[in-house]
Amino acid sequence: MIFFKVMISGTGLQLIEQDESTIDVGFVKNEYVLAKSAKKASMVALSNVEKNISEQVRDKKIIIKNLELTVDETESSFSFWKLLLKEGIIFFPEAR
Repeated sequence: MIFFKVMISGTGLQLIEQDESTIDVGFVKNEYVLAKSAKKASMVALSNVEKNISEQVRDKKIIIKNLELTVDETESSFSFWKLLLKEGIIFFPEAR
């Protein structure tokens, strides 16, 4: 098994603000996984991000409009201790 960092970006979400208005957002996220290959690491990372997004939809933090996920980079050279980190999703406003 190999440790991988998979960078994922996505579009097609709306962030729900405190006043309940919404903003169209995209995001980036590093997902750290243990897998046998880069392809398997990408699949596991995508699944993890989809689960995270589903939890945020359930908690009424975001709305899915037209979710598109992309694996931007898969890297196997990083320290295994990063598997212990729970890095969040970084949201940014989408251009209109």
